[in-house]
Amino acid sequence: MRVAKLFSFSDVIGIGDYYIKKVGRRLSYEYILLKNINDSPECARELASVLSGKLVHVNLIPYNPVPGTGFEKPSTDVMQKFSKILSDHGIANTLRVTMGDSIKAACGQLDGS
Repeated sequence: MRVAKLFSFSDVIGIGDYYIKKVGRRLSYEYILLKNINDSPECARELASVLSGKLVHVNLIPYNPVPGTGFEKPSTDVMQKFSKILSDHGIANTLRVTMGDSIKAACGQLDGS
C-alpha cells in the first residue's frame, strides 16, 4: 500500500490511539491474512499485544487469490486459530467470509479486463 511508505505500523497505531482518545469511539482495524506471511500464532499474539487494552475491533480478511501475486489465502483452520488467539487476549474480532472468489469477483480481484 502506498500509505505504508508514509506511515509506519507504529505511526498507524499511534494515530488510532489519538482518534480513540479524542472521539471516544471504537476503532476498527482491517487485517488481511496472507498464508505463511502474517497468519501464524506468533503474529496473532503480537497483534493482540499491540492492541491490548485499546477500544478496537479487528476485521480479519482472508486474502482473495489473484494470479501472479505469489500470495495465498490461509486455510480456514489457520484463520480460525488466529481469531481465537485474538479473542483469548480480549481483542474483539470478526473473521470475514469471502464471496465471489470462485468467479474472480472478490474484493481486490476486479481489474476491469
